Amino acid sequence: MKKEFVELKDNAKLLADVLEQYTEAKDEFNLNLDITSVDGLANYYDEECQNAYDVAKNFFMINSDVLEAATVIKKEHPRYGEPRFKATLATSIIESREVSFEEAAELVNIYVALDKAGYNNVLVLEAQVADIANKVNANGEEILRQSKEACVKAGKNVATAVGNFARPYGEVAKGQLTEASVKAKGLVNKGTKSLIKALGKLEERTK
Repeated sequence: MKKEFVELKDNAKLLADVLEQYTEAKDEFNLNLDITSVDGLANYYDEECQNAYDVAKNFFMINSDVLEAATVIKKEHPRYGEPRFKATLATSIIESREVSFEEAAELVNIYVALDKAGYNNVLVLEAQVADIANKVNANGEEILRQSKEACVKAGKNVATAVGNFARPYGEVAKGQLTEASVKAKGLVNKGTKSLIKALGKLEERTK
């Protein structure tokens, strides 16, 4: 079980670090983007949007094909300048959606504005946060499972079964997870929050 506590501690620290990067990148995106300055972007605002990034996520949720097409063009033609890239993306949208040039141009301009503001950077970090959070939860589930097994097998309480080495790692992991959950603002799921409580109880029982 010591291995799992070490992994939990390391993953919790990594989660807190990546969350800090994510928060900074999202704040920078929100500062870089004026929704009202991009024609058509305000149409993707709804009552649940709290910032520009939420509006951008709505845009790409509805227009995921635009992001996919843009990604393909960038990968296949990395040396395209902005005018040629925009023209190629507009052509792709017109062919796939059978829309007018004006409609395609609006979508392209919104994409370019969001890209320049740093949307993709935030998206990558958000995916990393989710991946690390899943690892943290997996570590926690395994720790709790092994703790229960150890207690049952030994016929003793948690303090006797895992106390000598669990508490120091648990304390560190709990602190890092708590810090991460504050920064996450909803990204750290219920499993992680339950794990924080469980580590708190473990800390109390092993004093």
